[in-house]
Amino acid sequence: WYVVGVLIFLTCCYLIFRRIIHYRQNAYKREAIKELTQINQSNSNNELHLQLSELLVILKMVAFTAYGRKNVATLYGKPWLLFLESKAKNTPFSNYEALISRTIYENARPDIKELDELKRLSKKWIQTHA
Repeated sequence: WYVVGVLIFLTCCYLIFRRIIHYRQNAYKREAIKELTQINQSNSNNELHLQLSELLVILKMVAFTAYGRKNVATLYGKPWLLFLESKAKNTPFSNYEALISRTIYENARPDIKELDELKRLSKKWIQTHA
């Protein structure tokens, strides 16, 4: 019984050790979600532009951490959105290409509802990307 007890103890220690490693490896996801939830909820035009910019920066930083700067740094526009879609299921970022282009490049006011949907989609991507 001593041998069985020792094996059970060692198995428990191994499982706890693996959980700690997994928890530490996902710290960047928790930090990104925390930053995402802290994005200002103001409705002024300038603030909406900043919200979208902050959202895109958070996504880029998470991608840097997960996939390496070399693979992510040069991506922008449609290739960037397709890259995001390829790394998680049911994350249709390309549906928001027009919103992002209008807001960033044409200085148009983003739709608050679309921006909120994009925030939810980004949170889902951060939590589920491979």
